[in-house]
Amino acid sequence: MKMLKPFVLLLVAVFCASCITANVCPPPIEFSPCRCDEVALRIWCENIPGRFDIKEIFDRVTPLMDTSTVFQELSIRSTSLFEIPAEAIPALKFKLITIDSNRGLDYISPLAFNATYAVTEEVSLWNNVLVNEAPKQRDIFEFFNKFEKVYSIWLPGNGITSIPENAFTQNPSLKDLYLGSNRIRSVGSFAFAQLTNLENLWLSSNSISPGGIAADSFTFLNNKVDIDLSFNDINYLEEFLFKPLLDTAAKVEVGGSTCGPSGCSYQYLACDSRADWLCHNSAEYESKLIGFRCPNSQPPSVWDYCDTIETSN
Repeated sequence: MKMLKPFVLLLVAVFCASCITANVCPPPIEFSPCRCDEVALRIWCENIPGRFDIKEIFDRVTPLMDTSTVFQELSIRSTSLFEIPAEAIPALKFKLITIDSNRGLDYISPLAFNATYAVTEEVSLWNNVLVNEAPKQRDIFEFFNKFEKVYSIWLPGNGITSIPENAFTQNPSLKDLYLGSNRIRSVGSFAFAQLTNLENLWLSSNSISPGGIAADSFTFLNNKVDIDLSFNDINYLEEFLFKPLLDTAAKVEVGGSTCGPSGCSYQYLACDSRADWLCHNSAEYESKLIGFRCPNSQPPSVWDYCDTIETSN
């Protein structure tokens, strides 16, 4: 029996070697300049002025980590990144992805993250310089469409210039979509048609004009959605565009106001025959249409304008 002991110990050692679990976080020296907090379950690459290869870093440390862990947040903020390439972080999972204030970042591959697409609930891409010029006009939207359970997408302060047709196709859980403060000039057909649970759509502070909106851009939106189109290049409401929208949406905001110590300034819309169609159903539309102010020489709001029409008739 004594002769069997070394053999038994060796067998146990071999068996247990395969049972060693990886750490939640990699060694800090391996992960620099990024950091990891195994208590808060947070990974951040922040305030990094010099160039670094994000894919190389995560390729190096991921084998040292427990890839079954679901992190609460990945934060990539104020770095010198120009792009986040395909398979940059292919094996880790995050509830929240925050990629903010990277002033050189103009591209994220639709395949940048793989394992997290079935887990992530919020994606925030504030104040980068993301663009979608041809031939990559759909890539940022294909990136969003990878997330199966996302309920909140924020993309303000970037350089997006268009929303292509059928832009959003795979986000059944999405409730909040913020595309404000970009350079959007056009919205394509059925751009939001598959967002059956959408509640808030912000398109404010862009360059959208009536001519840049396809007739069926907002088709199939549900009747719970609030849409903010303020501070765009919309100076009148085309009936064929906005009547279907007002008939279905919960609220539509147009115009815009800015207030300061010296008072308020407004973005006005034309109160003339092009607005008469609103007056024909003012009882319903007045509760839905927000921010429609007439030029200073006319009644204050489109509803006051409608009163003048009724009086004259």
